[in-house]
Amino acid sequence: LAGSNYDRDAWMTVITRLATRASAGLDEEDSEDNEGAESKGTIAQQTPKPSLSDGIRETLWKFVIEDFRARIPIAISWLNEEWFNDRIQSQSQDGPKIKKRPPRGHYDKWMLKILDSIVPFLDAKDKVLIRFLSEIPALDARVLDRVKGLAKDPERVTLAVNALYYLVLVRPPVREICIDALVDLWRDFEDAKAPAAKLLKKLRPDVLSEDPANHAPPPPSADVIKHPPTSDSKEGLASASVESEGIPNTPDAVTAAG
Repeated sequence: LAGSNYDRDAWMTVITRLATRASAGLDEEDSEDNEGAESKGTIAQQTPKPSLSDGIRETLWKFVIEDFRARIPIAISWLNEEWFNDRIQSQSQDGPKIKKRPPRGHYDKWMLKILDSIVPFLDAKDKVLIRFLSEIPALDARVLDRVKGLAKDPERVTLAVNALYYLVLVRPPVREICIDALVDLWRDFEDAKAPAAKLLKKLRPDVLSEDPANHAPPPPSADVIKHPPTSDSKEGLASASVESEGIPNTPDAVTAAG
């Protein structure tokens, strides 16, 4: 039904489902067969043979990255299929059956690969990152680490802060770890302190009560601080030195000595 219109979107749906569902479970069976044959000494070559599904995935990834701003909807649709298929394969392992190897998940691998490929090319005004993060089916701390990494570039600090705040608003399951990421930006990146503090004032105000000086090295003790002598102190030192040698230092004392 999804591919019944025979247009571009329909064909992309067919391709993504070929990648995710056509050989679902077959790769694991092949790997188990190979292990059994290896134990019997019948496999001479250890290099795994490429699967049709992985070849389609690699082609899809290259297609998305070539023009990711226009093709990010395809990436989102593809990753939703991967996530759904991973869950179906995981559920198929439940029940009183012969114990099998856990199915190999594909969603995390390809989601991070797409994200790592587009992050270096994002500019401060890009909206594609926010759309990608808000529409993929699952994200975790590894994704947020990559978002925080944008703050290393002063021109992309606003992009990192806005992306995290949008996730706080629209994705309640990851709200707390996104706020934690905003706290990390406030603590670790000087350029992100002002915009992050503005949001944390509403989201987690107790963090702002922390004294940044607590994370800085303690100041030197008052008795070891040495101030350069002033002109008055220089005169005082000279006077004390003259008097210590028994030489009078006042006009009256000089006259009396004469």
